[in-house]
Order: sequence, then C-alpha cells, then structure tokens
Amino acid sequence: MAYPVTAEEVIDVAHAERAKLETLSTRQWDFIFTMVDKLVAQLRFGDLYKEGFTYLSAHAAVMMTTRSAGEGTLSGESLGEFSQSFTMAVNNPTPMQNILSTIYGRQYTEIRDTIVDPFFIV
Repeated sequence: MAYPVTAEEVIDVAHAERAKLETLSTRQWDFIFTMVDKLVAQLRFGDLYKEGFTYLSAHAAVMMTTRSAGEGTLSGESLGEFSQSFTMAVNNPTPMQNILSTIYGRQYTEIRDTIVDPFFIV
C-alpha cells in the first residue's frame, strides 16, 4: 500500500529521535503506517493530510521506541549478574495524555483541532 510519507521523511521530522527511529525495521514502519492510515483520513484532513499523517507517525514511532509508561523509571543497574531496578510504576496515561506525551503528538493534535467537521442542519 502507498502511504503519503516514507520512514525517512518521518525521521527527518523527528530528527532529535533519529538514532532510535533508525533502529525500527521495515515491518515496524509498515505497522505504524497501517495504524496511522486508519486514524488520519485524507478526506477529513484535506490539505493537512500529509502533515497530520507525518506527525502521528512520528509520535507512534517514538512511542514504540520508549519505555512503557507503567514501568516506572530506571533507578539502578549493575553489570555483574545483570540487574535493573525501577522506581514505583506510574499509572497508565489516558489516551489524551498519551498523544500529548511527545512533541509530534502535540503537533498532530494542533493540526487535528484546526479541522472543522462539516455538519448539516435538517
């Protein structure tokens, strides 16, 4: 399936995350683009379709390469007999908190919020 952007274009937008995003496989990028394609409708986004698709793809890719929200932060680590410990886990974020957790999700939200859905008066 043809998508409006490539993985390289998304990485260019999320250039601060380049090192992490370049580790994603072609299958992972295909998964991201398939999911985003279901959420960003060209008819609804119109002229902002490519931008909305790109920012939501960047958000999804960054989220795919970050630690789970409920896991807590890494507080200790050893090398001999490898061990890790985490701080108290946090509650999982709501969907709105999740989309706002990256700059790319916030950019997507701004674009999405500028779109006025048509309505009809009968």
